[in-house]
Amino acid sequence: MDGSSNSKPRLLLHFDINKTILIADPASGITMPQMLNSLLSECVWGRVDEEKKAWQLVSQEPSIQSPESGLMTYGRFLETVAYPLITGAERSINEGIKAMRRKMKITFTNQGQPGESFARHYEELLQALSISQEDKVRLAAEFEKQPSDPSLSRLVARLHADGTVFLLPSFFKLLLHLQHTKRDFALSLRTFGIDAAHAADEITAFASGTHPCYPGVAMDGRDGDVDLRMKFPERASCWYRTNDGTFIIHNVPEDLPRDGEDLLHFYRRHKETTLVDQWDHLLPSILHRAFGDSLDASSTSSSVDRLIQAQADCEAKTQTHLADIDSSVSISPKEHCMKSSRAFVLRDHYAFWAARAEAATAGKLLIVQRKNQQRKETPNRPVCHQIFFDDNIEVDDPHIVDARYDDGSSIPFAHSKNRYLFKAEPLGAIVDPNYFIKALEKCELNFANDED
Repeated sequence: MDGSSNSKPRLLLHFDINKTILIADPASGITMPQMLNSLLSECVWGRVDEEKKAWQLVSQEPSIQSPESGLMTYGRFLETVAYPLITGAERSINEGIKAMRRKMKITFTNQGQPGESFARHYEELLQALSISQEDKVRLAAEFEKQPSDPSLSRLVARLHADGTVFLLPSFFKLLLHLQHTKRDFALSLRTFGIDAAHAADEITAFASGTHPCYPGVAMDGRDGDVDLRMKFPERASCWYRTNDGTFIIHNVPEDLPRDGEDLLHFYRRHKETTLVDQWDHLLPSILHRAFGDSLDASSTSSSVDRLIQAQADCEAKTQTHLADIDSSVSISPKEHCMKSSRAFVLRDHYAFWAARAEAATAGKLLIVQRKNQQRKETPNRPVCHQIFFDDNIEVDDPHIVDARYDDGSSIPFAHSKNRYLFKAEPLGAIVDPNYFIKALEKCELNFANDED
């Protein structure tokens, strides 16, 4: 990006996938119709009889806000009253409880179910996600041609068969808005699952100008613009969290270390992976992955200097074992073979979160540096504003995101909310094409007023 965007902070935008930018869960076999039912269960309100564990419908329209005090959504009722998780229980028990909740949610508007009167709203949402007739014509033509690129061929076949969008149009409109306003930004896809590849394929088609529904788009790095194309596994990383430490593994396939498997064994199974194992190297590693050339030895803190030196040392090695990185970080040249790319996948450690009763302090990790500290340590670089969009962030609790400063301290939710963390509302993201643009503006306003 050129210097025209330097008056504003550069942005690192983290997007959860399922129910944030994708109204389906392919990894769990949940289709778009089922996900729309689940979504409506979280936007329809009723009265709860906790003693009888019963829920009585009150809402006449789906809404994010309760129409009156003392009400609870059906989804929240299932989670907190009918089928709450059991703290300290074996993982299989809680997984069974979650499966029961899911079964109730994905049939919410079916005949005989508590939300059957909302079937009309379900049909309206499904229509809002349908591909336009003009795009269907282009898709049919592309489908007949059978694109030579396998990932594009899969995307065209899926869209052509389903007749509905995959990733939300409001998400793509945000990307186009950022390009139009010449913002310096990077994109991270965050997920607990193994569903990122399909989302990455569609974003790559969009950025390459080959997406049939977005003809003529170019976000592939030409003319100094942001490049959002992604390649696997070079642009895939994952968190691995234990009681003893926090790690980032780069160039990683979609599988994580197995339960009970130590990192050394995993590392040897996947010899192309690289690992960052020191807390003060984690954020510099993420920013380097996001912005490519952001680690400049002439204008960085001592921890980043050590990172750069470790990278230089690593280039002379063909393999670095965990025993050799006790006090350093290994990042291979291959890890950054797509240096121009500003998009990557960062998979989060579900088992760590689930084993701790889904507490926010064990959730998807977001590490940020205070503005004043950034200005002091990197005065020649724009301040970086990170924002995490996730539908599972609660109104009064971060729940699924563990937001911390780079010194390891937790960020109070009162400060991170609508600044670093934004609760994505799928209903709004479906019906309002400017939803994510408005969400970004809200977070940026709060960040600009933050004196930290």
